[in-house]
Amino acid sequence: MALFSVYSSPIARLYRASVFSKAFLFQLVIFLATIIVPFFVSYRSLGFWLRVSTFREQPDIKYRHEAMIFARGPNRLLAWSTFSHFNLIYSNHLRIPVIKSYEEDDNHDGLNDRLILTVEMPRLEEETIVDIQMLLFFSYSLKRYVDLKLQGMAFIHDSTPIPGSRFDFSGQLEFKQATPLSLTTHYTQYDVSVVNSSSPFAIDYDVVDILRMYESRNESIYLSNVNRIWRNDYSSSSEKFTLSGVIRYPNQVISYRPNFWQIIKEAWIQYLAILVVFIFVFHYLKRFVFENQIVQTIVK
Repeated sequence: MALFSVYSSPIARLYRASVFSKAFLFQLVIFLATIIVPFFVSYRSLGFWLRVSTFREQPDIKYRHEAMIFARGPNRLLAWSTFSHFNLIYSNHLRIPVIKSYEEDDNHDGLNDRLILTVEMPRLEEETIVDIQMLLFFSYSLKRYVDLKLQGMAFIHDSTPIPGSRFDFSGQLEFKQATPLSLTTHYTQYDVSVVNSSSPFAIDYDVVDILRMYESRNESIYLSNVNRIWRNDYSSSSEKFTLSGVIRYPNQVISYRPNFWQIIKEAWIQYLAILVVFIFVFHYLKRFVFENQIVQTIVK
């Protein structure tokens, strides 16, 4: 009569040894090695403790309708600002421009995507412009993971050997940070005006000093990927110097310090991946040692 396998079960063999035996010591060493060695392997492979991470966010940027402009010629300076004390200091060089600016939101998410700006500064027929410096001021905030608010600026500077009647530029406003941000800190330290507009002293409106103080900040914004074009058409009957620009507000990559649970999550995944390998290796090592009685045990 034919027989069929209807059920199977393994037969276990027990390898017994006293606490003070070599077999027990070997088992203890293998157990500790299984736990500890994967930790050192993953730690020495770098990146075990996640110290810095990044995220992307579309910042909330708004042009504050504040500006400082210096237009220089070979023998003449034209200046203007939205700050009244500045205009008093440079009253002999003051030229009040016509400014047109607006911000666009392409995807209608409530966050601006670019600033379009045009400045028309009057000039006399004999006045020529070969150098331009302009500071534009913005409000900037992050809300997704980091609570950050600051007031920053974009600095545009360029010169030409041939006098120009028009200067066009484009660029994008980028976030700059000296150190990674903390998820639990509210960053409002720099939510103050870059320029002390209430000061009656000329030194507070000096571009070099403004840039020096601004660059000492831990968090700031700056204009990057700037394209510049000078035009030299003086045939127009209207005597003016025109500045025209587009400043884009791209998504930003923000560096931050992960919290405890994110660090543990990343470390545990790496540790577990290596632990599985060592469990497999040490299992067959113990099997070989005990089955071949390399260390003496009592088999039942």
